[in-house]
Amino acid sequence: MSLTVPFAACSPRAAPSLRSTFREGAALQVRTAPPRTRPAARTGLKIYQFGFLKKLGLEKPEFLPDFGAPKRKLLLEGFFSSINQDVLANTLSDDFKFSDRDRVYTKDEFAQVLKSVKAAIPDFQWHASTDGLADKKDKKARVEVRITGTHTGAPLSFPGLKEVPSSGKKVDLPSAKYLVSVEEGRITSIEADRESGSSLLSLYAAVGGVAQVAS
Repeated sequence: MSLTVPFAACSPRAAPSLRSTFREGAALQVRTAPPRTRPAARTGLKIYQFGFLKKLGLEKPEFLPDFGAPKRKLLLEGFFSSINQDVLANTLSDDFKFSDRDRVYTKDEFAQVLKSVKAAIPDFQWHASTDGLADKKDKKARVEVRITGTHTGAPLSFPGLKEVPSSGKKVDLPSAKYLVSVEEGRITSIEADRESGSSLLSLYAAVGGVAQVAS
């Protein structure tokens, strides 16, 4: 790009050599560099956490993906892969509730139930799988659970139910769907599917226990 400037317009402070080169009335042609352009602004949406939305009583926009799914998946897989009191203490919220048909267990009661299960069924396992995604309507993750084990240990006891002596029975219950709520990195509730087989009450019945529960 070039720009023609009348010689007379040149600053008096211009170098003498420049002024002597051009006679009065001549034009000075100056080549200028092309204008510098700023790179186009990159636009994007960075999502970190939506805890501030919850504090304001707002919901995460539905058009956004579930960014918490990977962490939720790891949390749930870690919980269901081990019956460990430390794991329970670190993954369950203080107001945790486990719902199994008409029975609801608090965090402490649930911990005692699992302690009894582990003592009664040493090879007890929750075979669980989940993608960690929270349903857009109820905000709960779905976990497919299948219970297996053999009642070769201590008697099995649940709160409010008759103790079941060691029966030697091998258990392999049908898969059940658990609905799990997770808030701020803690499991706040687990609800066993009323229509499926792998619930704790189903386990109790499978080893010989008789529980009067609502259908």
